[in-house]
Amino acid sequence: MKHNFLKIFFISLALFAGLLFRLYKLDSPVADWHSHRQADTASVTRLYAQNGVDFLIPKYHDLSNVQSGQENPQGYRMVEAPIYNVLSVYFQQLFKTNIDVSSRLVSIIFSLGSALLLFLICFQQTNLFMPSFFSLLVFLFLPFNIFYSRTILPEPMAVFFMLLTLLTFKNNLLISGCAFAITLLLKPFPGIVIFPTLVLFTFQKYLKNFNLKNLVWLLIFSIISLTPFFWWRHWISQFPAGIPANDWLLNNGITTTFPVWFHGYNLSFLNKLVAFRPHWWHWLFEIRVPQLILGTYGLIALFLGFAYKKLRSQAFSISLILGVFIYFTIVAQGNIQHDYYQVIIIPSLAIISGFGYYFISQYLFSNKTLGYFVTTLIFLVSLY
Repeated sequence: MKHNFLKIFFISLALFAGLLFRLYKLDSPVADWHSHRQADTASVTRLYAQNGVDFLIPKYHDLSNVQSGQENPQGYRMVEAPIYNVLSVYFQQLFKTNIDVSSRLVSIIFSLGSALLLFLICFQQTNLFMPSFFSLLVFLFLPFNIFYSRTILPEPMAVFFMLLTLLTFKNNLLISGCAFAITLLLKPFPGIVIFPTLVLFTFQKYLKNFNLKNLVWLLIFSIISLTPFFWWRHWISQFPAGIPANDWLLNNGITTTFPVWFHGYNLSFLNKLVAFRPHWWHWLFEIRVPQLILGTYGLIALFLGFAYKKLRSQAFSISLILGVFIYFTIVAQGNIQHDYYQVIIIPSLAIISGFGYYFISQYLFSNKTLGYFVTTLIFLVSLY
């Protein structure tokens, strides 16, 4: 009983510290990194607060043709379903504060909830406290994640429901399907990130002992999770002026590097590829993940995370990193151009890194005291 109390105490302490970090300058102007994207999101919320909530027709203050290439005098903003914006309005009314603060509070609350869900997912996989707690700490205190978990963006909410999808997938496909549906309405890209993990869980839980009941439940999960997404995409297609240009986000380059024809072979498809070119490797695998997110030294824990084999954690880690790699490949230009596209991979990196820190503390050194000292040193230096 006392042991469980200590575990709850340390988790609560970590969450409280994470909250304090995220409350720093909560009322500062929207003039920081990627303020243009945050301003677009806040603009929808502000108009909801002024004119009332019309969930199906979100609008914002940009009436130009810059985003979509079409005249947009009505100011339509047809991207993610405005779930985040509606909740931000309710928070604004509840706390009697401005839109910026209420929007940031929504992001912070869902980020802290994501940290707790991430701990539970790790515990579900390992049945151990320490690797789960290490993953929680990485998620809470990575400076990159601290910054983006308090921005006026729907990503923190999407991450929460993405993790809820994973946590409940093996035990309750109904709840998991509803969570996945909300995730895809907020952002479709988390579906790519967790797809290999969902496939792994499907084989481990539902196809290992295949029967008609499991097949029916998987079908129900698919219908529940995908129907709202396709319906929303059909709905917003009626407002093309409010849909920003998005082909450039994908693996769809316009730079002519290779000849169209070479020795009788049509090579024009190579000029469309963004992924696997030198600048793709450089920006994502040399700059963003190692330096900007993990602080260089965090790479040690990330790589050693794959060496940890408790229960089925190694297969879990491989599925997570595979999802990240597939996401980088499909949404190649978007990930290169905007670092906030990496927000949805933070849980994957945090889980694997948490396993790595646990591996260092328990298995890399015969002296456990030395192991914990090295673990703490690597963690602090990477954050610094």
